Amino acid sequence: MFEMKNESCILEASFSQGIFSYSMSDDERSILQAAKREYYIKVNMKNVSSLIDKLYEIIENDYNKSSFMNICKLLYQQLIPKELSEILCKKQRCISIVTKNQEIPWELLHDGDNFLGVRHLLGRVIVGCEGSRASNPHQRKAPSCLLISNPSGDLPKAEEESRVLMAFLRDKGIKCNYLSHYQVSVSDILMELNSAKYDFIHYNGHIAKDPETKEYSFVLADNEYFSLNSISVLESFGNPFVFVNGCGGKVNAFHTYGGKYVNEGVVIPFIYAGARAVIGSSWKVSDEGARIFAEKVYKYIFSGDMAAEALAKARAEVFRENPDDPTWASFILYGNPCLCFVNSGKIPDMPGKLTRADFDDRAWKIIELSSQYAKKSGLVSTTHLFLAMIETIPDDFAEMYQKMGIAPEEFIDVLKKIIEASESGQTEIEDVKLQFSANVKKVIVNSGVLAADNHKKIDVRHLMNVLVETQEAGFYKVTRLVYNYIKDKKKKEAAEPVLGNLFDDSGYIRGESCDGDIISTLRTALEYAQDHVITTTHLFIGMTMKSGSWLLKMLNDMGVTKEQIAEWLGFVTATSDGEEIDSGRDGIHLSQFTKNTLLALVQAGQRPDRSNEKITDRKVLSVIMNLSCSLTDILTGNRIDPQTICRYMDQYYRRQE
Repeated sequence: MFEMKNESCILEASFSQGIFSYSMSDDERSILQAAKREYYIKVNMKNVSSLIDKLYEIIENDYNKSSFMNICKLLYQQLIPKELSEILCKKQRCISIVTKNQEIPWELLHDGDNFLGVRHLLGRVIVGCEGSRASNPHQRKAPSCLLISNPSGDLPKAEEESRVLMAFLRDKGIKCNYLSHYQVSVSDILMELNSAKYDFIHYNGHIAKDPETKEYSFVLADNEYFSLNSISVLESFGNPFVFVNGCGGKVNAFHTYGGKYVNEGVVIPFIYAGARAVIGSSWKVSDEGARIFAEKVYKYIFSGDMAAEALAKARAEVFRENPDDPTWASFILYGNPCLCFVNSGKIPDMPGKLTRADFDDRAWKIIELSSQYAKKSGLVSTTHLFLAMIETIPDDFAEMYQKMGIAPEEFIDVLKKIIEASESGQTEIEDVKLQFSANVKKVIVNSGVLAADNHKKIDVRHLMNVLVETQEAGFYKVTRLVYNYIKDKKKKEAAEPVLGNLFDDSGYIRGESCDGDIISTLRTALEYAQDHVITTTHLFIGMTMKSGSWLLKMLNDMGVTKEQIAEWLGFVTATSDGEEIDSGRDGIHLSQFTKNTLLALVQAGQRPDRSNEKITDRKVLSVIMNLSCSLTDILTGNRIDPQTICRYMDQYYRRQE
């Protein structure tokens, strides 16, 4: 389930007698080379400790971004030799920091342009502690996750985080076991952790020192504590990826005893037990900030990114979205930064004699994800392929999102809903024989041809270009479908407040929401409305034919007579004496308006007018003249420009004022 995507550089850092010494190896094998370069810098650790204390004081009391960054820059200047700095600034690297000095916030050191934990892909390796235990996890068909949420029972937002995360993981084909406060005890946790059946373990809840043992612990209900040190002795823990999203505990805390470092922190027991990697927070973070950060980390991990890459992207993204919240800076990765999750789920047989070796890593990840999304239907469609693509390479679709005016998350959410709707009623079959649709086969084969022409492996560009250019794949049809869905939803949301003011709870029009002119128009329109359904044409007739019509006077000024209007719009005379309009059940109901008529009333209600906040004839007519409907078609066909009517109307009202 896990593999090393690349080899990391090894940055060894040690402090002795006022000197920090560093050595950097290109990969793990080069540590054993005959000679290696070292870099030195004289460091006053009292000054460094004072800066670190000040950093945490700013974070915990009154966070100030400017002061925070200044301290991070000072720490970089105090700790990193200039020659080493020149090497670190050249290019992004995967770096394993091997050191006893875990109190240094290495990820937050700022070189003047960026933080080390954003510029580079960092993972920490602890020196001076017993090594991680390797174990043989159970063989299983699908990856799995243990979620321990809010065991104390007083953090409802933590449970919300876990439910969202559980839905996300299940969507990725991860089986989840969920333990919440009413079903969590010390024995429950020990039994699950010692089962060696989880690839991921996620905890969110309180962490505090047990008042009796003084050991960091999960806080359970009824003042019960689960000591984290009890994890370190488990022999069947497995080798999971662990995310500790706990408030109140330090991610690492050490003191010396007999010349050895003794752990008092949160993450180290998991490492002792055999965890492949552990992510934990360095200080208490907000529930909402922690939830957002965790979601982004998992999103990138399941998109095929390395653990440190996912963390770096999440840091940069959260910092960009909310620079005044220090949550982005809190989380640290312990383990190899190049660790990568590989979901070895079933993939259909490749067309055209292509194999895994013909794809680069990101392109293959798209094939894997699209196959996961198709588990219900058993057929991998171009829509599944498109969804996997925009989740794996979101930046490549930034221009599309910008043109549409739609947030990436919103687009993806709607696309998933469309897929779910098309697969409603189908159930996931674990041993289903997956197949590629004819269009997906065409995209893959043509991508292979394109790659072969360039003597390269199939990459995401090949897949994306072929998908867009293959007419049968329906790329533009799907994007239009998503776009229209979102726009319609936004229109409905914008219309809801106006509809609430215009109609009562029973759906009958409120007289008080309209001024006298539009009330008279609606009464007259209803007289001419066949089957009592009011169209935009009926609204125009109502404005024209009512007693004392200002619109008829204006049309006469334009050289249009009442008889011409009657001929064009096909009416002769009224069919009833009209109906009273009020907020009761004898008034006009919402169902008596066509879609365009309702749209005209809603948009009229949204138009600002300091002199009259109610819906008026003038506002409604302005909207109707800008609609594409049968009325405007009739007027245009008789050489009456709807925009000319709008201009005459503005002039008419200015004269009246």
